[in-house]
This record gives sequence, structure tokens and C-alpha cells, in this order.
Amino acid sequence: MLKERLIIALCALGLFSCQGGGKQQSEDTSSHAAPPVYLGTVPCDDCEGIELSITLDDSIHATYMGEYAGHVRDIRKVTYTVKDSILTLNSLDIPERFALGDGTLTILDVNGNKIEGDQSSRYILRKRQPYNFLGTYTFASPQEGDSSHRTLMIFHEEDKYLISISGSQLLGKGHSDLAELGTLRRDTIFVPLGEPSEGVTMCIAPSHDQLGVTVFTKKDGEIPSRVAYSDGRVPMPETYYKSTVTKNSIGDITSEMTLEDILKRVPTAQIELKEEQGEFADDKYDVYTIYTRYFEPLLSISPKKCADMKQRVNRVTVLNPLFHTAQDITTASTFGDIKQAYSITRIEPDMKDVVVVVDDLRASFSIPKSKLPATWWDEKTKTVNSSQIPSSAPIRNFILWWE
Repeated sequence: MLKERLIIALCALGLFSCQGGGKQQSEDTSSHAAPPVYLGTVPCDDCEGIELSITLDDSIHATYMGEYAGHVRDIRKVTYTVKDSILTLNSLDIPERFALGDGTLTILDVNGNKIEGDQSSRYILRKRQPYNFLGTYTFASPQEGDSSHRTLMIFHEEDKYLISISGSQLLGKGHSDLAELGTLRRDTIFVPLGEPSEGVTMCIAPSHDQLGVTVFTKKDGEIPSRVAYSDGRVPMPETYYKSTVTKNSIGDITSEMTLEDILKRVPTAQIELKEEQGEFADDKYDVYTIYTRYFEPLLSISPKKCADMKQRVNRVTVLNPLFHTAQDITTASTFGDIKQAYSITRIEPDMKDVVVVVDDLRASFSIPKSKLPATWWDEKTKTVNSSQIPSSAPIRNFILWWE
């Protein structure tokens, strides 16, 4: 039943194949331009969600793909028609309709009406934004307890891209490296692997949530032995998240973006909104937690005011150790790591933690008082005695302050 529901939902994805909202005739679908792609994660009765992706190949043809939990995939070529801002998929087995909006495709019910209810926003597919491939990425494993670690780096090399993958449990060894040149065509980097006679190509495309990239081969299971796990498993497809943290950015998210800029990139299913209480009664703020496609927490963002999507982010809380600074500070780092990597501006207490402030990074790191000896507080000077904080003291919170 799950596979049947998956295929039905994936078919709905094909309906999004039209050329980008009511402006489809103006979309550039030439061979030199990235085709319009619409993305979303739709509700599923017995799973976290089904990822739908619609690529508008030309004015009448499209490709849809659906994935369940990043594993089961259904890919189809379809045709479509558009009339009065309603897209209809021309298929004998999956007649569906969608409303075309400004950069969106919205799934309609069997009567041609928009779906109402608490999850109505999850039936909206959003147009993928232009993607900057350059940067450093960290592998996000869908398997709980997976100890493998891999880093992907993408650089410009004249008119091509240099692709470097380094890490554990790859290439049949404990640690190994792969470096190859690739060519960008439309929205995907194509990287030939192995001997030409093998004809295997590794593809790197923006991930479904637009927070990183997905690495896969043109044909599932078609991968040379030189790019295999040490236990023989085929490593594709894999998701790598852009993972560098600076004082003004985390991955592709920057301090110049508004809440709207950030949240329109990520499927609604991967965003959780909560209102949290500050130290004072009237101190309330929205917290948007963003999850991976495997529904592991990545980070949370908070503005200064509630319910204002046009404002910039005030605070970013790093929730996943795949994010790292240039000095390799992560959520798994210790007080000793921070001391060695940065000049500490000050250390001050709050209710539950001592807070280590690093102005060079516009960041603070919270260390639980429960992990410190009683001598951490100097009663005479009324200050934190940093010499009494063990180097092994763990970080509880890693926060970037942007406003």
C-alpha cells in the first residue's frame, strides 16, 4: 500500500510539470538554461512525507520525480496543458490538476479546489532558486548510527568544476579521496568516472531542500568499484549539506536574507515553527527549526519580532555537528577547542550556563553549569573564573548573532 500511495503521490508531482506558474511561456527552457523546477514534500499517511520534484523541460513536456525517505524513487516523463491558470497532466492513469501561482504550483483536490486544513501549505510546490555550487559540504547520512564521514568540495577550475570527495568508508578503504573534473549543464554538474568504456557519470544537483546537493549516478546501481563503500554498497544517491559557518553565514543562509528569503527555499515539511518565551513576560519570539530531508535538526532561526516575514534573522542556533567554522568548531566541540581556535571576548553567566562570547565570529557558546566544578564562580570579583572551566567542558548551545 505504501508503494501504491507513493506512486499516486509521485504522479501528482508530474502535474507540476508546466512551465512555472502563469508565466510559463516566458520560461527559458533552452539547452543552455537551467529548466524551471518545482519542489515540495507532500503529506503521507504512514511516513514523514513524499518529496516531489517537477522539471519543466519545455512548453509541453516535463519530468517528475518522487522519493520516499530518500530511497524509493519514481521518475516519469509527462505532457501537460494549461488553461485559465490551471495545469492539467495529460495521462491516462493520473488525471490531476494544479493551480499556477507566482513561483508556485499548488495541488488541487478532485473537485479542482485548493486543499484546506492544517497541512494545506504542504501541498504547495515552490520554484527552485538559482544555486551556487561552490563551497564545502558534509555528508548527511540517513542511517542512524552511521559513523562514516565525508566531505565534498566544489571549486572552479577554468571553465569546469573540480569535484573533491574525501572521507571514510569510501573507495573500498577506511579513508580515501576522489578528485575529478566536471561540467555544468543546466542545473547539474556531470562528472565522468572510471574509464571511458565504463560510461559511468556522477551527477551533482541541488538537493530537494536547496540546502546542499544530491550526488547520484545517471542510472541507479551503475557505479565503478573505485567509488564504492568498503562493504561493497553503492553510495548513490547521497545528500551533502553546505556546511561552512562564518560570522555572516551558515551554509547558503546569510545574514542579509529575510525570513521569507530563507523559508521559501525549504519544503514546509522540513520547517517547524514554535513560539518561545524569553526571560521576561512580554519577551516572546518565533523559532523556526529547519530539518534535514531525513528529519534530523539542522539549525533554528529567530527574528526579533513575531509574524514578520520581511525582517532579517536575529539569532541562528546551530543544531547539527555537520556545520563547522574554518577552525573546525562544531556543536561537538569543547571549551578547550574554542580557546585554541579563537580569542575569547568575555565569559558571563546566565541562569543555567556560562556563556563564552567570541566577537570575531559574532557567536556565543553555552556551557552547562552542571558540567563545571563549584569553583567556576569567583565570589570575590563577581566574575567567571575561566581557569576553573575544564578544557573538556562540552558545548550545549552554539549561537550566531546577526542583528
